[in-house]
Amino acid sequence: MKTKIFYFLVIVASIGCQVDNYPSPKLTLSGAIVDSSTGQSVPSSGSNGGSFIEVFQGSSGQPLLFNTRPDGTFENSRVFPGNYKIVPIGPFSPVTDTFMANIETDEKINFKVIPNVTLTLSVLSAIDSVAQVKISFNKANNGKQLLSVGVVWSTYPFPNVNVFPGGKIIIDKSNLTGAVQGERSYTLSRLDPKNVYYVRAFALTQNPGSYYNYSVQDSLGMK
Repeated sequence: MKTKIFYFLVIVASIGCQVDNYPSPKLTLSGAIVDSSTGQSVPSSGSNGGSFIEVFQGSSGQPLLFNTRPDGTFENSRVFPGNYKIVPIGPFSPVTDTFMANIETDEKINFKVIPNVTLTLSVLSAIDSVAQVKISFNKANNGKQLLSVGVVWSTYPFPNVNVFPGGKIIIDKSNLTGAVQGERSYTLSRLDPKNVYYVRAFALTQNPGSYYNYSVQDSLGMK
């Protein structure tokens, strides 16, 4: 009886080893979400409420989710070979709703989109504990109502409207009804002259998911 049990355990262990020996995913899928008019990557808030990529393999209805970095790029180094349907989600309208890819080697794919809003930020001055900044916004996607614009800053890189340690946020909803483009200036006060601050402009349009558009990050050191 003991001999039979021993052989049974050996067989189970052998099967377990065979299952464990399946190859792990080793391919890398990387790329960026880019503005179709400029070719520049579209900034995101990052992992906290930012844009992401839905990746469906074969006929699976359950996607893998790849978060984009704050600069709009993404990378996942644990992808199986196969046929994939890829859908970018965020504060933009994809030029092509769905991308199909047959991934057999490492792939880099850039997804062209129309951002809801494009933004730039300029630091006008930074003296003692006060800084002056100017933002410019252009509603590239005219089908989206502009709800708010503003600026957020932090002592850590890539602040967003939800996370800005050591900093603050200014949310501006004034005179935006029907606005397509414009400029706004803001005063950042009570800054610590010993710190470096990271600053981004942002804008919110009426969109499913309430995703925010962001400017490229700038930094300021007090003089």
